[in-house]
Amino acid sequence: MKSKITVLVVDDSPLVAPRVKSLLKNWEDTILIGEAFNRDEASNFMMDLVPDVVLLDLDIRGESGLGLLKEIKYKYPEVTVIMFTNHAEPYYRNVCKEYGADYFIDKSIEFEMLPHIIHSLSGQLQVA
Repeated sequence: MKSKITVLVVDDSPLVAPRVKSLLKNWEDTILIGEAFNRDEASNFMMDLVPDVVLLDLDIRGESGLGLLKEIKYKYPEVTVIMFTNHAEPYYRNVCKEYGADYFIDKSIEFEMLPHIIHSLSGQLQVA
């Protein structure tokens, strides 16, 4: 049986975050459970409620999302992390993969992949 997938968005972009938030609200198999704008907010949120998926920007409020990626994968290895960035250079793709990112999406040209990834993940969740 399929279950709804819970998503935390970690992105400080005044343009992208609202667009993603609006998009997620329209998907029946997805629940947006929170939005964070920096590492501390995301870490504090996850101490209370661990999402199925974290949609993580590489640049968050003056710092790199790489540290948060490493923290999430260390503390919550079952969480799927989708890196969602404008920095799609091979270097960043490789580092994110090395740090445990499950997916890497270039915001500028691969935005349309996000629904497909989320929908495929929701089909993998089972209700206990």
